[in-house]
Amino acid sequence: MQAKKRFIPIIGYGYGKKRNSNRGLPKFYIEMARQEFWAELTGDQDFYLKLIHYMGDIPEKYKKVFDDAYQKASNLLLKEFLNEFCDESGSIDWDKLVEMNSGKG
Repeated sequence: MQAKKRFIPIIGYGYGKKRNSNRGLPKFYIEMARQEFWAELTGDQDFYLKLIHYMGDIPEKYKKVFDDAYQKASNLLLKEFLNEFCDESGSIDWDKLVEMNSGKG
């Protein structure tokens, strides 16, 4: 307070579009997305473009590793869902699923 400075929290979205919710609730933070966020973070209006150029072909080098890990995670989640919320015929036990999601305990 003595330095006349204040902290303004920012929620940043590195990509995509962020729409204001217009819920009418006062916010104690600022939300920024896209070019505006990267410019605030780095001071460079073109950083969002430079970021892609810096990466070059690095994402392609890891695509196979990512795809394999994604498929394994997907399989594990599906297995867990089937074991927890489906009967022997593969039908979803909706009562059990809703209880887990919305029940008290």
